[in-house]
Amino acid sequence: MQTLETMKIPAQVRERGANMWDGTICINFAAKFLEFLKDTIVEEGVYGIEFAKGGQNIEVYKKNSPSFLTEEYVQWNSN
Repeated sequence: MQTLETMKIPAQVRERGANMWDGTICINFAAKFLEFLKDTIVEEGVYGIEFAKGGQNIEVYKKNSPSFLTEEYVQWNSN
């Protein structure tokens, strides 16, 4: 897992060269993804979202736990 400082992303991209990142593409993707979630999640609850690297589908599923954070993440973040 890697933590990124959002405000530093544009400078980091500029350092690595052109055509690595376009903020407009990111915003458009986020808008479409949030629209997809709004249409997919139709009842209250905590949901998980999974996308396998190299995959083609996004899986959205209702979780039984009261938190969206995984136990592994909670342990990692508490160190």
